[in-house]
This record gives sequence, C-alpha cells and structure tokens, in this order.
Amino acid sequence: MDFDREYKKLNSSQKQAVDLIDGPLIVIAGPGTGKTQLLSMRTANILKITDALPENILCLTFTEAASENMRARLLKLTGKSANRVGIYTFHGFGEHIIKTYPEFFYEAPLLNQLNELGEYDLLEKLMNKLHHDNPLAKKVNGTYLHLPAVIRTISWFKQAGLNPDNLRVETLKNQAFFKSANKFLSEAFQASPTPKNIHLYSDLLKSLLKLQVNNVGEVAKQSAIELASAIDELDPAGRFAKSITAWRNKWLTQVKKGIWHFDDQQKNTFLLQLADLYETYQTKLTATGLYSFDDMILRTTNAIENSEELRLTLQEKYQYILVDEYQDTNGAQDKILNQL
Repeated sequence: MDFDREYKKLNSSQKQAVDLIDGPLIVIAGPGTGKTQLLSMRTANILKITDALPENILCLTFTEAASENMRARLLKLTGKSANRVGIYTFHGFGEHIIKTYPEFFYEAPLLNQLNELGEYDLLEKLMNKLHHDNPLAKKVNGTYLHLPAVIRTISWFKQAGLNPDNLRVETLKNQAFFKSANKFLSEAFQASPTPKNIHLYSDLLKSLLKLQVNNVGEVAKQSAIELASAIDELDPAGRFAKSITAWRNKWLTQVKKGIWHFDDQQKNTFLLQLADLYETYQTKLTATGLYSFDDMILRTTNAIENSEELRLTLQEKYQYILVDEYQDTNGAQDKILNQL
C-alpha cells in the first residue's frame, strides 16, 4: 500500500493531524493545501493502528466528486477495505439511513424521491386551493408569482432543519415584536437622520431592548445589535449620520410620509402564510410516500432525534466521524453530526 510513502510527504502539522486518533480535531487550511488527502490519510491511519472496522468509520463530503475522490485515494492507501468505509455526501448518507433502517420511518414510509418538476407541480396544485386573498395566491399571466420563492424558501427551511411549527413560532415572535416596535420608529425618524438627534436613536434602542425582555425573534435581536453599532459610529459633532441612515434603509420602510415600519413585517406575513402551505405540502408528501432531495436530510435528522434506538445504533456503529469542509454544513446537517 501507499500509506508509508504518502505519510513521508506530509509536513509536521499534517502528520500531527493524521496521528491524532481519538478526540475532536479541526484542520484549518486554504484551498489546494491537501485537506482531502489529509482526511484520507487520517482514515487510513485509524484502520492501521486501531481495531476499528472499515464500517465503523463515517466520512461525509459535500459533492459526489469529493466522495469518489476520497474513495479512490483510500483504495490506494488501504486496499479493498476502503470499499467498506462509509463515504457519503450528506444527502447520500440520509438516503442510506432511510433505506437501511426503514423500520424507523414506518409512520411515513419514504417510497419515491420527488424531482424538481414534481415539487413544482405538487406545490402548484396545493396553491390552487389557497383562498384568493392569500398573498401566496397572487398570479401574473396565469402563473403564481411567488411559486419559485415558495420552492426556494421551503428548501432553505429544510436545509436549516426547520419544520412548519418552528417557522410558525419564529414568525409569531417577530409579528409581536413589529406590533410593539413600530410605534417607536416614527418619533425617531420624523426628520432625516442627523447627529443632533442622537438622543432619539438612543431612546429607540432602549425601547427595542426593553421589548427583548419578552421572548423575541431574530429580527428583534439583530436589528438592536446593528442599531447599537450605528449609534457608536455616529459623530455627535458631525454634519451627517450615515450609519443611522444605513440602519434605517436596511431595516425600515416608510408606509406613509413620516410613518416608518419594520420592512420585514411584510416578509413575516408571507412566512406566516408559507408555514401553513409548508405544513400542507409535507403532509401530502407523507401521505403519498414521497420525499424531496432536502427531505433525505430533514427526515433523517428527525428520525435520529426522535428515536433513541436508531440514535444509539448509529452512535455504536460510527466510532470515527470525519467531515470535509465542515464550515459549509447547514443547520440540518449539523444536527445529524451533533446527534451522532
């Protein structure tokens, strides 16, 4: 095998990473510096010096090309045993779990994967049943205006590991915040932003922070953080208030002359309606045994979280877990890793 020859090519830091077998390890390096080779070498070393079987190792990547690349490298390093190492993309791993442990998906058997066209057709049929005054039901030339955004957003929520209930809870938090916060905005922005009105912006920040005593959503938290930074950047003796103007333009919209509201209020209404459509869509998928590309991970995440037996089985099986490009993991993928 090529392990010893390839090991000699490593620098001291790379050898340290390959030699550290147990415990957490993170390798930080730029593109083209040999991270994939290092991952393969470390996997080979685990097989070489421990009693772990190839099937006790899980390697997760982000593309099929990366998985094939790693498999090819490992074959050169360890021989045929590399074929038994679990090397998958995250979606491939989700599909593997679904097919290998179907008994943990018995309440909603996953029979067929829905392609992009199938997702489009199904959502269009569900949107045909929406009430005409639902903002999602708006059409232009006979086509649903928001259908592409609906598909993208549902995909994003699945990637973030958010189900319809998670989405609904978050949007209701934001809705309550908007209702309370909007009344403080107009006083602060009756006139164009100016350093002379720094007291108004400070009062606004205090009001927003008081609202955070209650359980609020991310909009409330992030807008207050950024307003505090904008106030810190303000020069009381200056002529302009660029930082405050930038904050206002990012977060607010003028609904009438001198009347300002949070711009995300309209988006929040959209998301609240979307939560219901998302739930209907998932119910339809479940009832028909269909699943989307993103469901491979979302459904796997839910199964591992909700079934202690499945979780313990996988934790026992995968004694070593290696992730390529970990910084690119999304919420659902990270949940899988944390559970394992």
